[in-house]
Amino acid sequence: MPRKFGYDKCRAHLSTLICSGDVTTEDALGEMEKDPYVDNNLDEDKATVINKLGITEQEFDQLMNLPVKSHRDYPSNSFIFDDLSGLRNSFKKTLQRLLNNKLYLNLERVNFFRRLGDL
Repeated sequence: MPRKFGYDKCRAHLSTLICSGDVTTEDALGEMEKDPYVDNNLDEDKATVINKLGITEQEFDQLMNLPVKSHRDYPSNSFIFDDLSGLRNSFKKTLQRLLNNKLYLNLERVNFFRRLGDL
């Protein structure tokens, strides 16, 4: 994944270990310097993936050399969710304003009755 997509899942794993206190930042940075496939057998992993996909090594290499694509490059109905998220955010802001106003009015009412009680 680091070579094809520029994403190293080891980084997220080490970050979690730092947050939990299992590893110091310095140790994690030292671990990031290392090649993730020194101890593992890259050829074995590659052969396993090729076998699972049922493709040849040449086809695998061709796939790895293709430009990286995003999920947005393919047709989907994500535009619906994008539009709905804007509507949801507007609704949320309006609801928060209404609730804040209601809380303010309730506090004013309480203060009014307290002032009446002080008379």
